[in-house]
Amino acid sequence: MQITSSATIDAGLDKVWDLLQDIPRVSTCMPGAQITETVDDHTWKAKVGIKVGPLSVGYNATITRQSLDAATHSATMQVEAVDSKGRGTVSASIVTSAKAVGDATEIDVVADANISGVVAQFGQGALKEVSGRMLKIFAANVAKAVNTPA
Repeated sequence: MQITSSATIDAGLDKVWDLLQDIPRVSTCMPGAQITETVDDHTWKAKVGIKVGPLSVGYNATITRQSLDAATHSATMQVEAVDSKGRGTVSASIVTSAKAVGDATEIDVVADANISGVVAQFGQGALKEVSGRMLKIFAANVAKAVNTPA
């Protein structure tokens, strides 16, 4: 399933790009996400909680940054996650990019995700709605974070 979303952040591209490169710091902007371990410069362990309909699910995830391109302000990550109760998995390749739009920055996120288990029963429509809502919260949190010292 492909999930795409965009958000505009009221901050300059350089500030937003600096934050987006810092996975432990930017993860605090994602609702329900928490980095639990830095494995190396490109790999992190995390806990991620999401709510889809009446269902709350917690995942243990490994996030691996596969590429980072400062010239195009884009990055590719691979996320492998397992439901902490053994009810499903998520495997996703996520490409993020940022571009200046006047004094603001537009972030585009494209995820190619394979979702199995209990969350998959809600279907693509519900999952896309949840991901869109999460990106809006993420964008608002990024806007706050870029103006807060690390």
